[in-house]
Amino acid sequence: MQLARGSLELPLRVNEPTEKRTMRRFAAHGLLWCCVLLTSCGGGGGGDSDNGGGPALRSYNVSNGVAQKGPFVKGSTITIEELDSNLVRTGKQHSYQVTSDLGTFVPTGAVTSRYVVVTASGTYFDEVTNSTSAGPVKLTAISDLTTDSALNVNVLTTLESLRIQVLVQQGMTFLTARTQAESEALAVFHLDGVQTGGPFDMLDLSKGLDGDQILAAISSVFAYGNTPDALQTLLIGCQANLAESGHITDPVTTATLVAAAKAVNPVVIANNLNAKYASAGGVPFTAADLGNWLDQIVGSARKIASLSLISGLSSLEVTSATTVVPVGMTQQFKATGTFADGSTADLTNEVVWTSSVPAAATVDAKSGLVVAVAAGESDIIATSGRVAASLPVTVPAASSH
Repeated sequence: MQLARGSLELPLRVNEPTEKRTMRRFAAHGLLWCCVLLTSCGGGGGGDSDNGGGPALRSYNVSNGVAQKGPFVKGSTITIEELDSNLVRTGKQHSYQVTSDLGTFVPTGAVTSRYVVVTASGTYFDEVTNSTSAGPVKLTAISDLTTDSALNVNVLTTLESLRIQVLVQQGMTFLTARTQAESEALAVFHLDGVQTGGPFDMLDLSKGLDGDQILAAISSVFAYGNTPDALQTLLIGCQANLAESGHITDPVTTATLVAAAKAVNPVVIANNLNAKYASAGGVPFTAADLGNWLDQIVGSARKIASLSLISGLSSLEVTSATTVVPVGMTQQFKATGTFADGSTADLTNEVVWTSSVPAAATVDAKSGLVVAVAAGESDIIATSGRVAASLPVTVPAASSH
């Protein structure tokens, strides 16, 4: 007698009493149910199952996230795709939107995979130009929901994401792969051994801690002088290079990053970020904070950065050879910074210059050169982060003789 495939029913015996045949059927059915129960409990296996592991699916919830280049604008798209243990997409995905111009979003739905890739797509606040970008960019992050309490996506998570995937598929655990990928990404910017205070997907520009300042500095380097399309191209090139070897091997890319790091004005970036986040309580960025990391990216000393290794800027002093400037004439103003350790530095080209009465006298925002416009008085103000100082200038009325 042939049985259906997979059946646990035993074959009948010739001339066997009916009662015994019935008992043997009950025994077979009992064995079948035992196997079903063992299967639903996971059998002899253990650990987390990325494809659900049968009926006992585990779910993960994360209550917040932030998308930042500068911060993405309200309405930008967030897509969360579930990954298996090899970081391959399972086909399950969840979509959200950024809910504020500070890049925040709320991933309300539960996912059943431990690993996810987060993609943010949209326009963003450009901290270099102090304006919303003219077009969108796309950033990515890979997260482990058993350890990560937020789903933040930024420039650094984008740089490491493909490298993490490559290393995991070569046999590394996720934790080891992410640790190596983050170390390699920081080494590109001469930040070897620097502690960011957590994985890249926990960094947040609005927090102002060391890791957040590093993110701000590197983000500004990628933004400097680039349209959104050019920025995206630069990111993709760096991401692909890192994924393949853990290094940036393209000399053109390296030269581009170094040139941008030299050109970025940390005072401008700090002021723009502080102003952007003012509605959320402000960000404690100063030019010294950012200058320190930009200094290491360039690999050469910057006046303000070398001092910021010890302490932040305490005060500014504005001076000038004269404060009386006739109409049509110019006068150079100077800013000197004093740091908490007592050291000083010429910050004339590092502060942001403004005039309280431009109708009387204007000042070049970067150089501190004052131009007398019309009779009157104006305060010439130097600002670095939250530190400011001023000096009045007088433009005398033209002589009638």
